Amino acid sequence: MYPNNKNGLFIIESVRGGVFELMDVISKVLQVYEMLPMGTTQKVRLSLPAGLYFMREKESGAMVKVVIE
Repeated sequence: MYPNNKNGLFIIESVRGGVFELMDVISKVLQVYEMLPMGTTQKVRLSLPAGLYFMREKESGAMVKVVIE
């Protein structure tokens, strides 16, 4: 997921596809993005209050921090 530029517009890029979950700081899933395999890219506009969030790839558990100001 990039860039983490704090303006609410992000790009999720996946080589093998998967299910990505956007979560708040208490691990509540706010939104789910499903991506097809084969190097897909999806633009995401987050309209959320300022704060700290996390994007997790469901299968592997890999997580990145998302900051919205």
